[in-house]
Amino acid sequence: MSILKRDKKKEEETALKPHLDRETLESYRKTWCSDPEFQRHRRFMTETRLASGNLGKQFNIPTVRPLPGTPKSMELCREQLVEKYGLFAFTMVKAMMGSTNNIPSAEFRRALSSLGCNLKPYQVNQIIAYITPADEVPVEQFLYVLRGTVPPLDHKQPENVATFQRVLASIANRAGGAAINWETHVVRLVNTRDHPEVAEALLEYAAPVYVRDVQDVREKELQDMLQDMYAISPDTFARSMETVWNI
Repeated sequence: MSILKRDKKKEEETALKPHLDRETLESYRKTWCSDPEFQRHRRFMTETRLASGNLGKQFNIPTVRPLPGTPKSMELCREQLVEKYGLFAFTMVKAMMGSTNNIPSAEFRRALSSLGCNLKPYQVNQIIAYITPADEVPVEQFLYVLRGTVPPLDHKQPENVATFQRVLASIANRAGGAAINWETHVVRLVNTRDHPEVAEALLEYAAPVYVRDVQDVREKELQDMLQDMYAISPDTFARSMETVWNI
């Protein structure tokens, strides 16, 4: 009887305390868990079981891929670029790689690393193999894939996007045909009080990418910049009209 009592006491002393308060539990999850809330119940599923389709329907979460038909490493690359640069993600790719030239695969790898893409070598290999069988990577094709299926800017887009287009068009076609200055007539549209970083990006990165002459900006150059920003996320771009731009 005494042995049973001792065993029970020892069991009580070494048992895990099951009742954690909510704050402690959330702190633990943020420190040690990398998966989001809605995927936590899938943490112990193996890739083999997932790929084989042997899971019950309650374990399968329907998703819409942003770049269907491409390697998932391409989506990861896009996700990391957007997370780091926001609406200027494609602008930064062009600033680092150019926009129409082919670059050696080794230079392409270095450029992705410099842009802050934390990809494993095999993931970069997947991206290169998907884009081209050659040793040189066509940057224009890479950007085309990254953009996905976002439609071009047109009259069917949200009203605030159309408003931004009209403002840029009015600048480009203002009376007298005077030359458009990038800093005076474009950067001034930015709400620099709340978003000085956007004005800095326009001056430091966007101008060299889109504009041949900062003293004589063409409407087509402005539209190219708009399209790249819009292709990141139409909804985010539309919302930026209300906060980032003085329109």
